[in-house]
Amino acid sequence: RSVRKNKIAKIYTQALDMNGKFLSEKRIEVGLSQSQIAEELGYSTQMISLWENDKSFPNLYSWSKYASLLGIDLEGFLLGIDKKDNNFCEDIIFNEKVFSNNLRSLRKKAALTQAAFAKIINVNVSSVIRFEKGESFPNLNQFIAICNYYHLKFDNLYFSIDTVLPTTLVEKNKKRRLLLIFIPIIITLSTTGVGVGTVTAIQTKANKSSRSNNQEVVDVVDNGGEQNQTDNSSNDNGDESIVPPGDNNPNDNNGEAVTPPEDNNPNDNSGNEQNNDIEQKYIVDEDIITFGMYPKTHVSDVDLLNSLNALTEQNELGYYSLNNNLYEKCTSLLLPGAPDGGYYFDNDEKIINNQDYWFKVEPLKWKILEETEDYYLIATVDSIDACKYSLNPDNNYKESYLREFLNNDLYNKAFDGIKDNILLTEVDNSKESTNQDINHFTCENTNDYVFALSCKELNTNDKWDSTNNARKCYLSEYARIKGVYSGSETGIFYSSYYWLRSPSASSSEKAYFINHYGAADHRSVNENGVAVRPALRLKKINN
Repeated sequence: RSVRKNKIAKIYTQALDMNGKFLSEKRIEVGLSQSQIAEELGYSTQMISLWENDKSFPNLYSWSKYASLLGIDLEGFLLGIDKKDNNFCEDIIFNEKVFSNNLRSLRKKAALTQAAFAKIINVNVSSVIRFEKGESFPNLNQFIAICNYYHLKFDNLYFSIDTVLPTTLVEKNKKRRLLLIFIPIIITLSTTGVGVGTVTAIQTKANKSSRSNNQEVVDVVDNGGEQNQTDNSSNDNGDESIVPPGDNNPNDNNGEAVTPPEDNNPNDNSGNEQNNDIEQKYIVDEDIITFGMYPKTHVSDVDLLNSLNALTEQNELGYYSLNNNLYEKCTSLLLPGAPDGGYYFDNDEKIINNQDYWFKVEPLKWKILEETEDYYLIATVDSIDACKYSLNPDNNYKESYLREFLNNDLYNKAFDGIKDNILLTEVDNSKESTNQDINHFTCENTNDYVFALSCKELNTNDKWDSTNNARKCYLSEYARIKGVYSGSETGIFYSSYYWLRSPSASSSEKAYFINHYGAADHRSVNENGVAVRPALRLKKINN
């Protein structure tokens, strides 16, 4: 398996190494300018330049049309090769609904579970769910990995051409799945299908009886997590509304609702009442809102740990279920040279690098930054996770890994079954949002469900006042094992660094963050050590 992964990585690297220069050469060869390509594809000239300089890559929707403009077939386009017998058909275009259904069909033909398929292409289970619902699509790396695993030609996968899979591959997976029959029934029953929405309902109903009179309960009827088919106009640069940047459009379903796979519904409680029949709530208590669920508290109880370690089945979000609670197992990945002599949990247990830890999935607390008649602008009270700003030395927020993480991994994981509460926001990425008179590294505005705060939002919002203390942020125990820099000498034990979306004005390789003293600073975008503190606009529902 490691050999296959290395092979896939090598092919992917070769594709990226060759592709930008190849695209540029082919464009010049056919006599097209960057502006002409941009106009045909609906992107900006700047974006075409990024593609030709290997700093980004077009989404699935553009692949066939782009290849057609350059007069090459899909394989040549993706791998940067020019075959003499190009057989590209200009009349065949990418169909996202057919493609998502085909991915699901291929997985079933290969006798794979969603979890097994996720491991093969190195993504989260939630990403596979989105692929098969047509809410997002594989990037280049994942596309090539899928082709390699199924032994498919690029054209066959892209255009959903019916293909017979290798018999040995199918038989091997069938034998593996037969082993599941011998898992004890009691474990199976205790570990399947308890969705985040169900636990949210349980938690909020328990809170209802104990909340004070000044709490407002906002009722929202869950529709199973499907988004309204709202017409959210994208920018003229071709932004697809929600990340992963460049290859996802969750609102574009050809005018039809995407039907979830009948055997892969993350809200399916194995015959119990479905989440779309459960009334969902979020609680407003003064300036704090409780909404969504995410791993947070480290499990230290020995008996509970023994029970958790006996579990073998994850739900579609990668969680384990026990006694109506959800848990996640995660391996610590600490930074070298840890502050204060090491990393610790709140009970003073030292965190050991590369060790598995269990965390309880709990309701998220959000600070209200702004309130209108229609929505709340909110940011999490704590830093809840960690990731790099970018995988490349580039501080373009639109193309950043941070933006992808917020709108893909976190969005699907934290708000399963309650996504309709979140409003699509046009995020201001202008020079003014960075609080800089001159900044050459800003990008176009983006349309996102979840976003990182900007320098301006932190400096001008009266909820933060004029001191750094208001910007300090506690680092959750779950985020702590991800290796985030933190300090205990700042008034908040385990106050953390967390990213802002604003690019630094001094370098294209740096972006702003808030340090554990609450002050804005900047650092290299592809460095570890900085946490994630998401923000979003939450629909206000009148009782």
